[in-house]
Amino acid sequence: MEKVEAIIIGASRSGTTSLYAHLDAHPELCFSDIKELHYFSFPDLFARGNTYYHSFFKDSAPKLKRISSSTYLMVDFEAAKRIKAYNPDMKIIALLRNPAARAYSGYQYALNNGYEKAKTTFRQHIDNEAEILKTGDVIAVNNLCNAYQSKYYELICEWEKLFGRSQILLLKSDDLFKNKTFVFEQIADFLNIDAAGFSSDDIHVNKASAAKFKILQQILVNRNHPFTRFVRKLSPQKFRSWSIKKRFTEKLSAMNRTQEQYSPISEDESKYLADLLQDDTTLLREHFGINFNSEGK
Repeated sequence: MEKVEAIIIGASRSGTTSLYAHLDAHPELCFSDIKELHYFSFPDLFARGNTYYHSFFKDSAPKLKRISSSTYLMVDFEAAKRIKAYNPDMKIIALLRNPAARAYSGYQYALNNGYEKAKTTFRQHIDNEAEILKTGDVIAVNNLCNAYQSKYYELICEWEKLFGRSQILLLKSDDLFKNKTFVFEQIADFLNIDAAGFSSDDIHVNKASAAKFKILQQILVNRNHPFTRFVRKLSPQKFRSWSIKKRFTEKLSAMNRTQEQYSPISEDESKYLADLLQDDTTLLREHFGINFNSEGK
């Protein structure tokens, strides 16, 4: 099988599931069987080799362009190096949401799904990031370092060092939901596919939700959970691969969710975040031309 040609690296809580749905429906693309394919982020998965990675694209015809996704990747620079070694010509797609809104959404997602302690305030959540970043644990960083994840300029620069600017496409969530045609044209030009292949239907999935049972949700989705590690150690590799492809965990997780409206960010918290991220957002605008100040205007 030919190598995967493009990969979505995040950002988390930015609409990547909706973007995946649009790309998965395009007749010239073959998306991996599951949306979040963390092959490059976990050494035990990466050690299984390209045959394992390619097995998630079993239904693709030779003429289709293969693409996968993992929202862990934007903050995982070791994974970036593995991707570079796998395919130096890989095309990188990042979907970026307003930094402050993304950070606050990430905080509420962490609370509602058991990653963060129930009574942790937003300020405490942000203040805890420094210690978590020291661990280098990509799962913890992805779920608990939400201000850091919104420092797009800092993160994208690391990817630019490896792949160069021409191999990176930066999109805005606001454009995906309000001006799809503009986004589809950018993607079509970047991947060399026909923009007419995209559906004009509105797709907005993975809306705000909370786990009905947080302990169960952690067992299902948190690879670091002690019980999950214990089961993984005892289960044969073939069984684990089979269950991933059958999406058992994904289906059980969906059954354990209930839709919930996140509380809006307060003016004080919004200002706090804006001040915290100001330098990064300024550099993002100057270096990459991504401007969040124009949203809603």
